[in-house]
Amino acid sequence: MMFSSTTTALRAAALAPVALLSSRVVDCDSAAKEKGSAASSSQQAAVASLRRRLTPIGKFSLLSETEANPSIGAVLLRLGAPISERELAAKLDATLTSYRFRSVLEEKSGDFVELSQFSARDVVNSSTTTSKDLLRLDVAERLPVPFPTDLPRWEVRVFDGGESLLMRCHHALADGVSVAALLADVSDQGHDFRAMVQKELTTRRQRRKRSWLRLVFTVIGGLFQLGIVLVRAFQATFFASRPFANSTKSGKKSGRRVAWVTDFATVDELRAVGKRGRATINDVFAAIVAGGLGAITDSKKVAAAFPIHLCGGVLPPGVDVGNHIGAVLCPLELYRDDDDQGGGDNNPADHLARVSRDVGATLRGGFAPLVSYYAAVAAVSTLPASWLPTLFKTTSSSATVALTNIRGPPLALSICGRPVIDVIPFLPPPPGVTVGCALTTVDGHASLSLNADADLDVDALLDAIIAHYSRLQRGQQQQTRKP
Repeated sequence: MMFSSTTTALRAAALAPVALLSSRVVDCDSAAKEKGSAASSSQQAAVASLRRRLTPIGKFSLLSETEANPSIGAVLLRLGAPISERELAAKLDATLTSYRFRSVLEEKSGDFVELSQFSARDVVNSSTTTSKDLLRLDVAERLPVPFPTDLPRWEVRVFDGGESLLMRCHHALADGVSVAALLADVSDQGHDFRAMVQKELTTRRQRRKRSWLRLVFTVIGGLFQLGIVLVRAFQATFFASRPFANSTKSGKKSGRRVAWVTDFATVDELRAVGKRGRATINDVFAAIVAGGLGAITDSKKVAAAFPIHLCGGVLPPGVDVGNHIGAVLCPLELYRDDDDQGGGDNNPADHLARVSRDVGATLRGGFAPLVSYYAAVAAVSTLPASWLPTLFKTTSSSATVALTNIRGPPLALSICGRPVIDVIPFLPPPPGVTVGCALTTVDGHASLSLNADADLDVDALLDAIIAHYSRLQRGQQQQTRKP
């Protein structure tokens, strides 16, 4: 399997899956005609036309972030042909309709203040970089840059002559629910993807036939799952190792390192690997990350944080962008390359089955993220704002790794006729967490990215993760060939 890998040293802060954008679908020609030569409107005296309150989770993201770990989401898009600032800005202006992307954020009042005059040209800027090596350095330097206070807290940076787009958005505007939603609205395939989302939601409703008996079992099952979540969080907090604690306990701004691999597997291949043990793609993802960590540490078990969207990764019609997200803390059993020498249950397939049983079963069901979601809401509503950064770092620092699975559109994408070659979002680890891992699937192909503290050898970790996936895949293929 051919794949590409990139590693970059960052000076601060991290990446995250780009925030979901509420929008309408338009074609590029009409967008350009609507906007023409849009000028920088926010340089003029903007007039506040409407105020809206920041959500509790949005406020939590503002108050809990640190200088080294700002709550800024980002995604790198690689295009097959260059696009100009003007054309991209016109497309964004015609597509992004949520007030959040046309409003400044007042931190003291906690209000979104909508600007009466705003153009995407104010937040779409280009770099003169054309060298691939310099591109990586420029992107790394751009990631932690704070947003201007007089503009909405999102931007698009155009690199490599228009063939690379770095899109950044603060978590206070929206969560990183799905790169698919962003690409659906900005891409040329928006109408097709919206139809797919509507079909999926319809299918979900048909499967969930309402009855009082089903409701009772759902409530009982939900309470049981919440109990499991609390038990797993307790186990992760008090019985898991922290192999990289020495590199994070100082809390100093030591920089970031990122690595990614594109098209290392197809969605069908990931499903086939997990099919034998009835494991999901999420389970396979967690297992190969555990295999990678096991190869570079001596630990047997670490705590892992899993951000989970409350709506199942798809916003229902009529629900605006926001912060519909919680998180679950679980112990993650690591796998070492020499574990399978003795056979028995110390082989990759059985390790995957245990991860599916311990981690996968905890995450599935929909109730898992509610604990952390409402805990964050309660903290913002009752505690002094000055306490939140310390509280968040204390609760998150027990985790070594954070993992998220970003399900993108199952079709090829293009933006204004330019094919989208790569979609590379990154998960920013919260303060105290060493590394964030993101699995992304677009058009049936999977990519994997890492965002880690500067002291961690992300090249070695990424190589070990892919090596463990290859080990699982070989085992699956051998099992399939058996009569």
